[in-house]
Amino acid sequence: MVKINQTPDMGQPVQQITPPPANSPRSNAFQDLLGDALGKVSDAPETTPGQVSGLEEIPSKPVSVKPSNPPVQEQTDHLLGLLDQYSAQLGNPDMSLKQIAPALEEIITHAETLLEDARSDKNLDAGLKRIAAETAVTANREYLKFQRGDYTG
Repeated sequence: MVKINQTPDMGQPVQQITPPPANSPRSNAFQDLLGDALGKVSDAPETTPGQVSGLEEIPSKPVSVKPSNPPVQEQTDHLLGLLDQYSAQLGNPDMSLKQIAPALEEIITHAETLLEDARSDKNLDAGLKRIAAETAVTANREYLKFQRGDYTG
């Protein structure tokens, strides 16, 4: 059988490494570098606690905060609530279509905002995005039915 990894005979002693003599020029290199570094630190001007060098305040640019719309989930819940109220108003024989019209205008405004926010939010869950879009489409469909006169009778 052939030995793949041939190792030297373990019976031979390993050579002992001896440090360089103390009087060699290389033996004091670290000590010299350390001494130079400590000397530079001790040459630095001393400051008392609380004393600050000449740093000035850096002015910042004014920040304008644009009010953000509520999260898409809250907008969807709100729109569904408005659609429920609208449905109840349609089923109420005491309410005229003229009385219901402002509620429908509010619904279509919220639907447009919801659809825009859902499309622009890149981090939004796909399922929530689909639900928000379907809710907005339902609101638009009701708006078109109302405008077309489907509820006059």
